[in-house]
Amino acid sequence: MSEKTKGMLAILMATCVWGGGFVALSKSLETVDTMALLAVRFSLAALIMLALFFKEIKTIQWKEFKQGIPSGFCLFMGFTTQSFALKLTTVANNAFLSALNVIFTPYFLWFIYKKHPGKKIFMASLLALIAVGFLTLNSAGLALNLGTVLSLIDAVFFSLHLIFSSRMKGSSVKLITFIQFSVTAGLAFLACFLSGARIAFHTPLEIGLLVYLTLFSTIMCYVLQIYGIKRLPASLAAIILTSEAMFATFFASIFLHEALTLNILVSMILLISAVRLATKRD
Repeated sequence: MSEKTKGMLAILMATCVWGGGFVALSKSLETVDTMALLAVRFSLAALIMLALFFKEIKTIQWKEFKQGIPSGFCLFMGFTTQSFALKLTTVANNAFLSALNVIFTPYFLWFIYKKHPGKKIFMASLLALIAVGFLTLNSAGLALNLGTVLSLIDAVFFSLHLIFSSRMKGSSVKLITFIQFSVTAGLAFLACFLSGARIAFHTPLEIGLLVYLTLFSTIMCYVLQIYGIKRLPASLAAIILTSEAMFATFFASIFLHEALTLNILVSMILLISAVRLATKRD
């Protein structure tokens, strides 16, 4: 199995678990403060990473930590805007709009690093854009509200997170993951302090959802994602990550009883086509 195939499979596995994470996050936000959830989720993830990989993590240099600050900040902003968006729109809508990072990634790469992604990636991103268009269309036309705007903003930050992570080629997956979790946790605790948010998890459901979000949607998924993007171009990784929206929609229809509309099905087909186009050999 080639390194490229391993990278693609790792990211695809992460998207499946993240799809379930959308449902878990949506349910958690019904009873737990947004910043409190992010603070506890990412601090626990960082502590678990530290306990498991202490020998490697203790070798972190300040230069490496400094490199991880931009990606950690983007991760924090991505989850913050996504969490507030989930309070204002459905899981399916947020997941599909978040998948717009596939559109932003090649253009950010071009703008920041002068790296032209090629015609194939641009065509795939156009297909993904059409898919999102179908998602936001209703009987009255395009539906644009605060939840939609926040979902688009989180897509921008997740795109930048992907790009900055992919540039940290010299550091190990474990170090990059730990740094990003630590930065995100620190910023979330600062936000809790400034907003006066109350950190409390009482019911078995709240604790169970926190465990899923921490162990699977955070630690496992980001290790898999960073493993994958170190073996793939960032623009290709972003296209594969759009399949997260399909898994999220599927799980939301089962566990949250969200309607699976024709527009959503058309969006799924277009996104699958975009992934196939982006991953097709020249």
